[in-house]
Amino acid sequence: MRLRLRAALAVPALALLAAGCSATTAAPQGAGSAATTIPLLRIGDDAALSTLDTGTDEGNDVYGTLETLTKFGPSGQAEPDLASSVSHPDAVTYVYHLRQGVTFWNGDPMTSADVVNALDYYRKPGSYVSAEIAPVKSVVAAGPYTVVVTLKNPYAPWSAETTSQFPIFEKKFADEHKTTMGRPGVLIMGTGPWKIDSFDPTTGLELSANPHWWGGTVPVKHISVKLFASETSEALAFRGGEIDVATDVLNPKAFKSTSGGSIVSAPAFSAGYFGMNVHQAPWNDIHVRRAVAYALNRADIIAALGNNAQPVTTLIPPAELDRLGSAAQISALINGLPSYPYNLAKAKQELAESAYPHGFTATTQTITFASYTPVNEAVAGDLAKIGINLKLKTIGFTQYLAFASGNKSAIGGLYATMNVTNPDPDSFPSALLGSVNIADGGYDWANYDPPVIDTLIKAGETIQGSAQRLAIYGQMLKTLATDLPYVPLYIQDYNVALSGQFTWPGYNIYTQWGDWELNIKPKN
Repeated sequence: MRLRLRAALAVPALALLAAGCSATTAAPQGAGSAATTIPLLRIGDDAALSTLDTGTDEGNDVYGTLETLTKFGPSGQAEPDLASSVSHPDAVTYVYHLRQGVTFWNGDPMTSADVVNALDYYRKPGSYVSAEIAPVKSVVAAGPYTVVVTLKNPYAPWSAETTSQFPIFEKKFADEHKTTMGRPGVLIMGTGPWKIDSFDPTTGLELSANPHWWGGTVPVKHISVKLFASETSEALAFRGGEIDVATDVLNPKAFKSTSGGSIVSAPAFSAGYFGMNVHQAPWNDIHVRRAVAYALNRADIIAALGNNAQPVTTLIPPAELDRLGSAAQISALINGLPSYPYNLAKAKQELAESAYPHGFTATTQTITFASYTPVNEAVAGDLAKIGINLKLKTIGFTQYLAFASGNKSAIGGLYATMNVTNPDPDSFPSALLGSVNIADGGYDWANYDPPVIDTLIKAGETIQGSAQRLAIYGQMLKTLATDLPYVPLYIQDYNVALSGQFTWPGYNIYTQWGDWELNIKPKN
């Protein structure tokens, strides 16, 4: 299972640490008795993996073999990983106190030089994850086991965005393989519970337990990762007994039916939206956008999705707002917003008040990947009930990515799912809104960039207090619910398939990151 980009369309290549992590922590979850030992765990994945180098391909932790400075605990709290503690002496400074006695797989000690080198590597122009680390002004070593990160400006989401991100690799190994690190035959050098024995982008990886892991005895002795061309072929291999675990299952019902395995699921940072170009007719008519909002039946859309999902009505999911206030405060905030529950009568009334009282015909783009086409068909079916004829145009995968992130004036109404990596309330707004995301490469496909939104995004990122940030995002959500550039549809689940030999207690969005294989247990 691979870490997802800070923000990306959901297509294959998606208040923490306020005062710092505790200086001590319980023994890592990997330490266990002989009764919990797993001799071989066979994992299937339909994701493409061209390199083990995070800086040149989609951010990934290579199945738990590389470790990060901090990681998410099972409830979403930041916990020590390679950093035993973190202090935050002022608004722009984070001091990472490294765990001592950690060695790379080759026996070399991990020090601040390795951490500084890795973070600077990710900061270089052209790095695949450079946008995620853009707030950093400098990274310096303040001793062999202390790293000081200074930000350009106060940035409240920093701790949440960087937890479980930026895997650390050995500087000496990187210096010796400047142009080849991560490639088959060269590999990479990490500190995690498993070392990489082999890697073939066409077939998969072989891993073995690290006998010198700082976390103790590794209960999963060998891991074999097999890569598949599609989820269907992965499910057939599962049924044939070739794999024990299938990660990132997008259509759990179909996968379970084909594979015969059990599915564990949990809500993810993966939201679906129907966006409408606020600068292009007919979508620039507020009555049209309100009509669409009333006409879309989330139950229809979730049924077409094929995945487990929960309906949402706010661009920022409630689970992220929960980081900033009590349940009562969040409920009051959401209940105070303009709302558009499914109501065909109100949808028709709004359309009648628009410049298109008898409806109109428009085209939207779709792809054959996952459930994009079934969901678009459900959207079109709902809109047809009020006189909007939405025609679907199927384009290629690469063409779709270029279209969604390209010239926004060419986009009309468009459905897509957006993945983000962290629970901070800034994650979806900073990906979907504002002038910076109007430019090519951005994902503000609604072409929505009023100055007030840029101001609110900046304020939400700069101000540190939870109460103040909640008020800012409440104002943002009220503006969005009034202007309706996006109709939020659902938050979908991440899913993993398990054979009858294994179980995954406490599976959720946080326990499926990092060295997640340690959470899998043999059934008694």
